[in-house]
Amino acid sequence: MPETPPITRQSIDALLEFIPVFEDPEFEFSAWEVSTDEDAPATMRATPPDGGPTQSYYHRTHPEASRFVRALYENDWVVPFDWPQWQKTGERYTESEAALQEADLDVLRKLLTTHVRKERFCEGHLSAMHRCGHLTALLRRMRELRDSVPS
Repeated sequence: MPETPPITRQSIDALLEFIPVFEDPEFEFSAWEVSTDEDAPATMRATPPDGGPTQSYYHRTHPEASRFVRALYENDWVVPFDWPQWQKTGERYTESEAALQEADLDVLRKLLTTHVRKERFCEGHLSAMHRCGHLTALLRRMRELRDSVPS
């Protein structure tokens, strides 16, 4: 397995700029959209029982949410590790803000990697993590730990 790059203040700062975005009560990470356009991107397609036009369901991601995911990749927050094996451990930090307050930067990176990977299998996972406040809490914890990283 390749060596995991070190976490730097620069890689932390690249994510901290999303705190105000995620704290905005009007911000919606992503939402389900419905279209009857046959060319629409679709996660699911369904024909209504009345025989009407086929409907396509897809997740529309906010541009800032897409920028956040790109920043995760560009700043080495998504790293190779056995996240399926680790996700039971990760649930402890997702379900308990008190546990998250004890997480170090390596745990935060594992959480972010796990959430991004889960999004590939369960569209809307990142949106759910934003809605429940977990992503914002994770970034706030990262802000608390920032100064512990050598400059």
